[in-house]
Amino acid sequence: MGDKFEDDFTCAGGAFIAKYYCRIADNIGNNADLVDSIFAEGTDSKRSKTSSRVSCVKRIIREGESTKALIKIRDSKIIIRQNPEACRMSRQILEERFGVFNSVK
Repeated sequence: MGDKFEDDFTCAGGAFIAKYYCRIADNIGNNADLVDSIFAEGTDSKRSKTSSRVSCVKRIIREGESTKALIKIRDSKIIIRQNPEACRMSRQILEERFGVFNSVK
């Protein structure tokens, strides 16, 4: 069996995790409403994909692997090149929510 963290990270995608991490982590309302609001922003062409991504991020959070995911985004050379904003957001979340200030940059 594969690594569930890696499966969840790949399914959600680093940029999605960085962009929506706080909203998903702070959600205390209806999960369907959360998925609908994120889907309405046009991130995915199908609501089911957004729902899967949200579920994967929730599992990462529930399993205590938030910092691992955010550090992976922050330090990814590919994500830095393709989506520097995602790296900036992950760095900010790590600092503000987890007190993690180290960076490979």
